[in-house]
Amino acid sequence: MNIIECCGVTKAFGSNKVLQGIDFALEKGETLAILGGSGTGKSVILKTIIGLMLADSGTILYKGKNISNLKEIEYFPIRKEISYLFQGGALFDSMDVYENLAFPLRQHSNSTEAEIKQQVETSLQRVGMDSSVEHLFPPDLSGGMMKRIALARAIINHPEVILYDEPTTGLDPLTSQTISELIIKMQKDMNITSVVVTHDMSTVFKVADRLAFLQNGVIAFIGTLEQAKACPNQTLCAYLKGGLHE
Repeated sequence: MNIIECCGVTKAFGSNKVLQGIDFALEKGETLAILGGSGTGKSVILKTIIGLMLADSGTILYKGKNISNLKEIEYFPIRKEISYLFQGGALFDSMDVYENLAFPLRQHSNSTEAEIKQQVETSLQRVGMDSSVEHLFPPDLSGGMMKRIALARAIINHPEVILYDEPTTGLDPLTSQTISELIIKMQKDMNITSVVVTHDMSTVFKVADRLAFLQNGVIAFIGTLEQAKACPNQTLCAYLKGGLHE
């Protein structure tokens, strides 16, 4: 069953036609990595899926329902089921870790404070942390801790889909590996469907069930990693060989 489908999605900023007809389908429970150069529109795809940007044309389906160009209030229930992990974490600097994690529950559920406390602790445990970090504020967190806390917040409402925007950017190789392992863990433990936008090939090789290569505003390739290795697209081949970096 396809949980998300993008059909002919376009997006331009003035004369810059970033997306020129994006087509792909995402099966429930799989992890799709979207690879491409800087400024090619990888993050734009994620933002159009969740309504942070509106597509100029085309259709985006979630569980078979057209979610293209909804009113802002109509995206609220969608965003409970599709979480977005921002590149920088997007934690509230004025709130400690506990309040950051509790925020979506207070906004979108009728949970009691006791239930919220339990869910915060459970989410932290899922990403390998404990209550000892609850009093810390975002400026006190390392890059790796920030990503983990952001992921804990992304899963606290038990989403069906997580959109990861450059989840390992700016992290050292060991921490990047840890984040990749957490993406796999979320897929296995919670049956979460994932879209991972990245240029980090080690992340792609570790987490992806399939790879989509974005080039010139379209998906130039989509398939398994084995199929990608046999693809004649020279730019994609260079990525796979580690020859291109951002």
